[in-house]
Amino acid sequence: MYFTRFKDLLKRFRDDDSGTIMVETVISLPLLVWTIAATYEFFEVHRYKSVREKASYTVADMLSREQSVVTDVYVDNTKSCSTKSPMMMASVKSVFPSSPMSKPVMNMLSAGPKCAASEA
Repeated sequence: MYFTRFKDLLKRFRDDDSGTIMVETVISLPLLVWTIAATYEFFEVHRYKSVREKASYTVADMLSREQSVVTDVYVDNTKSCSTKSPMMMASVKSVFPSSPMSKPVMNMLSAGPKCAASEA
């Protein structure tokens, strides 16, 4: 008698499917949110790395092509041009971060050639 009641109770429990969507949601929604957040974060890390490398190449190319001596005026003008161009400003900031050792380099870069935007 008790065994048949217990068996019937287990059958009803097994056949009852109410609440299954809630359980699936509770399990899968955090995984979905984590996956989206991780994808965005990985993208941002690689985008920042790419911008930093392009900035390094841009500044190195600019300095290597200079035929004359790089003076304070050259660095000042480069810095003023870089504030007009977001990509150039990101390049200069990523290559030469703000630190006491990089101030002479930033001063040198800011004296770059006269930019066309300031002459117009």
